[in-house]
Amino acid sequence: MGADGEWRTAKVAALRSRHLSDALDAMLALAYYEPDRPWVEGLLRAATTPGNDPQIRRLAATCLGHVARIHGAVDAASVAALHQLLADPELSGTAEDALGDIESFAQLQVEGAGRLDGGGGGPQTKRGSGS
Repeated sequence: MGADGEWRTAKVAALRSRHLSDALDAMLALAYYEPDRPWVEGLLRAATTPGNDPQIRRLAATCLGHVARIHGAVDAASVAALHQLLADPELSGTAEDALGDIESFAQLQVEGAGRLDGGGGGPQTKRGSGS
């Protein structure tokens, strides 16, 4: 299943709909099939913010972990968003699971810098730091 413009537009419309089940299905589809990782990460990060339905926030966190597993990378902003969710008692377990997926399956991406191997400042994964 490809992520052409029409498909993406339909999924974003479903995500913004008032029908929770349609929004959740669209979020999963975008996480699994959208090839533009930075774009989908931005969409998922926005969905984790307070004010969104708790189920949307929870699935968005889970989907950030899926993106890490599927693409083998995530950006530091996604890790930071998940770290913020650790303070929320309703979402901390989900955020912890997603961070575990990132640690297991991905490297961080810093815009313009390529992959990181665990050195330097900011949120890091442990993968690749045992040299």
